[in-house]
Amino acid sequence: AVVSTQSTERERDDAVGQLQQLISELNTMRSEREAVNQSLERLKKENELANKNVSQLRLEQEREKRELTSLRRERDVAQTLINQLRASRDNPNLFAQNSKAVINKWT
Repeated sequence: AVVSTQSTERERDDAVGQLQQLISELNTMRSEREAVNQSLERLKKENELANKNVSQLRLEQEREKRELTSLRRERDVAQTLINQLRASRDNPNLFAQNSKAVINKWT
């Protein structure tokens, strides 16, 4: 009966040891899962921020394109006026009658 009791206690101790080992592994797996979930959340937030930055950059790019188009128009108008002024300087008689009309057209 003593041998049987010792054997039973040994089996019980082994089972408790195995159970403690499994609990430890389970806790480790839970910690790893939590770390992965936190990383995933961090990556999602970073992705959202990156998408917002891309959207903001696109808006800024569109605004800059409009400004560039406007500046090009202004440059073209200025160049036309310069060309007309040069032509009027070189041919004053040709432009004497309608110089106000030429300037009014561009202002």
